[in-house]
Amino acid sequence: VSQSRYTTKITMSVQFSSVSKLDMPRYLEYRYRVFHDELSRIEKNTDGLDTDTFDTVSHHYMLTDDGLIVGCARVIHPTHLGLSVESRYNIFNEFDRPSTVEISRFAVSKPYRNKNTMRMLISGILSHEKGNDALIAIEPTFARLLKQEGFTLRVMSDIRDDIRPKRRVYLISRERKTKNIVTGK
Repeated sequence: VSQSRYTTKITMSVQFSSVSKLDMPRYLEYRYRVFHDELSRIEKNTDGLDTDTFDTVSHHYMLTDDGLIVGCARVIHPTHLGLSVESRYNIFNEFDRPSTVEISRFAVSKPYRNKNTMRMLISGILSHEKGNDALIAIEPTFARLLKQEGFTLRVMSDIRDDIRPKRRVYLISRERKTKNIVTGK
């Protein structure tokens, strides 16, 4: 199978959805596989699930291809816990705290990492989280891709050099240029 046929198959069959209570265990297992096994960003644990205190105050989303999870993200809503990103970065620009959410635990399986699936996941989240701007800690290259795809981003922090890959916080505006999610036009 050629790479172009493979990519076309992926972009045509991927579905966006909220994570149900029934899907939660396999969603948390997927996150663990990506963040521990593939990227080595979290510590090993005995249950093989990636969880933390913010999961209970978050909305969870996933991309699937024929039932297989190929991407995920969670959206943390402001609560007494605050937002996870605020404790890890020095955010120097003001934002509307009561109506700003945080997109975190953003992951896409390696064979699906292309602009179409990335756009689909971010667009799906923003359409479900109506009326909210979103903070997201991402690499500058991913921020450039989002800008090329019509998203409006504002730099909110310096780049953290002590983590790999280097990341900074951006605010994704709920306002964006209109583009078709599938074609990108």
